[in-house]
Amino acid sequence: MVCVRSMSYSRIVACNFMFGTPRRSRLSYNAEPSEVLGIDLGTTYSCVGLWINSKVELFYNETGNRTTPSVVAFDDKERLVGGAAKNQAIINPENTIYDLMRTFGRKFSDEAVQHDAKSWPFKIARGPDDKILIKVVYKGENKEYRPEELISMLLLTLKNIAEVRLGYVLSKCCIAVPFYLNTTQRSAVKDAGKLAGLDVVRIINKPAAACMAYGFHRKREGRSRRNILIYNLGCRSICASILTIDGGVVRARATSGDTHLGGEDFDRRLTEHFLDEFVTKHPDLSGIKEEYRSRKRLKSALERAKRTISTKSATKVELDALYEGMDYTFTLTRARFEELCKDLIESLIKPVQDVIVAAKVNKGELDDIVLVGGYTRIPAVREVLEGAFPGRHVSECVGMGMGMGK
Repeated sequence: MVCVRSMSYSRIVACNFMFGTPRRSRLSYNAEPSEVLGIDLGTTYSCVGLWINSKVELFYNETGNRTTPSVVAFDDKERLVGGAAKNQAIINPENTIYDLMRTFGRKFSDEAVQHDAKSWPFKIARGPDDKILIKVVYKGENKEYRPEELISMLLLTLKNIAEVRLGYVLSKCCIAVPFYLNTTQRSAVKDAGKLAGLDVVRIINKPAAACMAYGFHRKREGRSRRNILIYNLGCRSICASILTIDGGVVRARATSGDTHLGGEDFDRRLTEHFLDEFVTKHPDLSGIKEEYRSRKRLKSALERAKRTISTKSATKVELDALYEGMDYTFTLTRARFEELCKDLIESLIKPVQDVIVAAKVNKGELDDIVLVGGYTRIPAVREVLEGAFPGRHVSECVGMGMGMGK
């Protein structure tokens, strides 16, 4: 799905709330912290932070990471959220729920939902008023959950991460969400927040959040009015936005994007290619293409390899007993990756071209180009953008804007 939205300079204002009285905290700070948590609620990963000491402090989860997988899982003993849920997905795919942002606030009969459901290992059902229900087996019993309930479990986990780090409870939050969420879906985010015991005081688009993080930095350098292009390449969607910062106010000019084009498409392309190579070498083992665990192992290995070739020219992938006891070893080079994904990489510039037209600006009027999302670290992606803006500096601002609620 491709969408271009012109917002006619609609104002997007960060959460500017009064600082509260200092509390005892496990964090050391010189200035009083914000009383509003900033949550980045992502399709693939989420994180939580707070404005402390004039900067965003992103909190580490129990595994020592600042990002938490947006995954919820159920087994015979417990409910799992985040990394623990993702890590057991390969042995419990039917009860491991991801892509939550694509389900809530939508109808079961929605064409996009039915399209996505074909690739999900978990099952969905039609609920009252054509709403989506997600079916799992939890502690030996068949259960059905609304997407809002599962999102609330993720939000509660993020809230707990912040409380453990801070040493006290905060209930107010500002949530940054993908650009493609409509009014109904944003309302569903608030409902999920209530279920998690959160008071959602503001919901903002991720492009605006990133612009705030980057823009306030520029403001401190003495620059006032700036036109900024925010380019966000996530796991399952791509978004380009043009925003203007003037006097501390962020104004959205236009947004263009594709909700079904993202880094996941690179992973899928690589997986299909190396599955074909495996079958070519072992024609009698063609069943690997239908075997979930083997496909998942190969895909995970390729994801790691893809990250490696962002800084190196090649990497070796070794998978023991991938399928029917057969090992699989191969080398992935950066050149091979770029060749296999050439058409996908070239298509990444289209949202930029569309948003420039929708915003009625020319390239020369753009003061800054900011990249958001882990997949923008792929060298070929940066090269495409730098080629579209020759001689321009491309900045990186990954996952910081959600903590601007201060």
